Amino acid sequence: VELPSEEKDLPKLGFFPGSTIGNMVARTAVDLLRSMRETLGEGAKLMNGMDLIKDPAPMIAAYDAARGVTGEFNLNLVRRINRQLKADIPVEHLRHEARWNDEHARIEMHLVATRDLAFTVAGRDFVMVEGESLHTENSHKFSRRTSYTLLLAGGWDPQARWLDSQARFSLLLAEANPPQRALNVSKPSQERNATALAALGSYGRITHQYRNHRRRYGGAYVRPKTQSRRARGARLRQGARAGWAHGRTARRDCGADSPL
Repeated sequence: VELPSEEKDLPKLGFFPGSTIGNMVARTAVDLLRSMRETLGEGAKLMNGMDLIKDPAPMIAAYDAARGVTGEFNLNLVRRINRQLKADIPVEHLRHEARWNDEHARIEMHLVATRDLAFTVAGRDFVMVEGESLHTENSHKFSRRTSYTLLLAGGWDPQARWLDSQARFSLLLAEANPPQRALNVSKPSQERNATALAALGSYGRITHQYRNHRRRYGGAYVRPKTQSRRARGARLRQGARAGWAHGRTARRDCGADSPL
């Protein structure tokens, strides 16, 4: 979403109440939060509602109320499929059911077949056995930690959190801050780091050659005709010491910004 140019420099507050974000799986919720951050820009605020984890029994009762409002809402999805996709799903043989999924901390909405069903949707045939369900909707619930983790993954730093009197619902204020880096390495430091890594790579190769030579020294090692065994060992030891000294100097020159 692109905001009008005249509002570019004005303070911005995004408002996303009602725990609508709980209807999305994590990856979709993070995508939405990142899109909000990109739209509102760095320094903007976001007010977001998130429903909290609580005793499953009253939650299931709320989503499976005796008056059947939520059930009718769920069954209306099938009516729309029948109308818009030229389907013939027998709505009268589907029963609304709310379930608590503890692993994913969410209420799930299902439409359960009360008998074996056969129907078509957009010209394709489908069957359901009695007891099988259509999983139609999710409503994720959050703890303090999971709500903060979700916001941070979407590029928002939590600033404040408010709860209702019974701690059933939360309202969070977050800010779009600059992305945090583990290391803020300048270009000269990057060049020094590359030098250090190259030196350490050379040192590693020389050390490997030296150790391989030592390992073979007492075994069946064939000495090259042009160089004595002792001379070759002395040259490898000298190279290893030089490589180690080069790497140590490069690491020292890199300073605190070095990842080494």
